[in-house]
Amino acid sequence: MTMLNRPRLRLLLTDHQEVGRRLRQRLEEEEVDVFQIGDRAAALRFAHDGDMNLAVIDTPDNEEELIRLIRELRAQSKLPPVLICCSSRGRASHAEQELRQTRKMETLGRLAAGIVHDFNNLLTVMISCNELLMLDTPANDPRRGLLREMARATDRASALTRKLLAFSRKQNHEPEVVDLNVIVKDMEPTLRRLLPASVRLEIHQHRGPCRIWADPIQLEQLLLNLVLNARDAMPDGGQIIVATDVRECPNRAGESEIVLRVSDSGIGMDSQTQARLFEPFFTTKGRERGSGLGLSTVKHVVEQSGGAIHVESAPGKGTTFSVTFPAHLGTIPVSTAEFKSSQLAQGGETILLVEDDPAIRTLWRQTLQDLGYTVLTANDGASAVALARERATRVQLLVIDADLPRMNGWEVAREIAKLEPNLPIVLVSGHGEHALSSLAGVTSELPVLRKPFPPSTLARKVRELLDQALKADRRPTGQGI
Repeated sequence: MTMLNRPRLRLLLTDHQEVGRRLRQRLEEEEVDVFQIGDRAAALRFAHDGDMNLAVIDTPDNEEELIRLIRELRAQSKLPPVLICCSSRGRASHAEQELRQTRKMETLGRLAAGIVHDFNNLLTVMISCNELLMLDTPANDPRRGLLREMARATDRASALTRKLLAFSRKQNHEPEVVDLNVIVKDMEPTLRRLLPASVRLEIHQHRGPCRIWADPIQLEQLLLNLVLNARDAMPDGGQIIVATDVRECPNRAGESEIVLRVSDSGIGMDSQTQARLFEPFFTTKGRERGSGLGLSTVKHVVEQSGGAIHVESAPGKGTTFSVTFPAHLGTIPVSTAEFKSSQLAQGGETILLVEDDPAIRTLWRQTLQDLGYTVLTANDGASAVALARERATRVQLLVIDADLPRMNGWEVAREIAKLEPNLPIVLVSGHGEHALSSLAGVTSELPVLRKPFPPSTLARKVRELLDQALKADRRPTGQGI
């Protein structure tokens, strides 16, 4: 009996392994795709980038054994979609070690992403309460200084959650105009805390701005990885120099590039080590101290930002990493002045607010009601759909958390949109871009607010979408499903 819609296996082979035409035909009958993908590290990288489960096996001595093994795997309740065939038992054992390390990092990443979601909800409450307190505190009240300090602390906590999302790989590349000097200055206290007393850190910054187009969180991760590598290269202590500079592009006359250098006085590297330096899982620190992913992550961040990375080193003479980025001529956005309720436009439309956290739901409802809106609230998807069906007055905008239990925000929005076609939607999430992209049907056109943010941000987005709907000269639609 033929199984319908059964998943295809992927068989990854290294260059020196061969599959004849007859075996390829048999593998096709078994619904197996064969990839000739280079060496073992490339195979692991291919599978890991695709977020796939793996099974590492020895290369069987004959094709009958391979077909038998594939059929055995088919019979298992949980079928791994990727096989990596290694040429010997020793290679398979080493690949299994690398695979276990990868899975350990992925488990830590999932844990970090879950913590970030809950922490972002708490931060949203803190930020919202702080903003509402500022509204009720006179301009000359000395307590406003305390509230400003609280706001700065929550901003720093928000930055920490973004770093955790970057670590968990749940946050996509989100570039903006940043000054590399500011990144280095902000990271200096963190770097000094991570260095022992035997290691001296010097910061040499270019006098002028060093603007580039990059993700600031990823830049911090890049700098942290380079400094930690420098620290580990000096077990007996030494000196680390972090420097920024601006120079003319060697290949493009009249254009400038920004340079970040991280130098150490450590043990240095030979040419063989330098040749493998950016390979995933390659480490000279031993399995107990290093995952082998730090410098491969650095290279990925640099290339994603249109830059390049070079290394200069020799045994006993230390190491210098030079990272170059194209200079950016844009200006850095300046934060707006303190929020005032009078700056927000009033409204009278009906809004359906769906949020499972009771504290956030209460604060957002209060903010929108104070601006004149009629606000209906629900704490889960089923209640929201029922409320939309029973309501005599038409809902004119939906604010919904993407991370609702049972039915996610996108599924709930689609059900409500059947009752209100072209309904404007504001999707709210405490997770990163990667988690949102996993929701079927979510598109880049859908407005998304990422927690934590203050109530004024929500109020402005709500007014923006409602105004767009009015300008379209039809009943409110705005940006809908």
